[in-house]
Amino acid sequence: MNQSGALTGVTKYIGVPRKRSEDPQILMLQAKYVDDIKLPGMLEVAFFRSSHAHALIKNLKLDLAKQ
Repeated sequence: MNQSGALTGVTKYIGVPRKRSEDPQILMLQAKYVDDIKLPGMLEVAFFRSSHAHALIKNLKLDLAKQ
């Protein structure tokens, strides 16, 4: 900081355009996402949100989920 209180020797990042290194991979459909990770024994989960508030679940059909 100088005597007037202004910062000196500080590079400005806010409002300055920056080259993004990930853009070519995204545009060429070669980007890697968390959803692309597959590990041995990995499980998946899905959540269902009811359209009925405070509804009572009478049964669950899990046959397809167990396959």
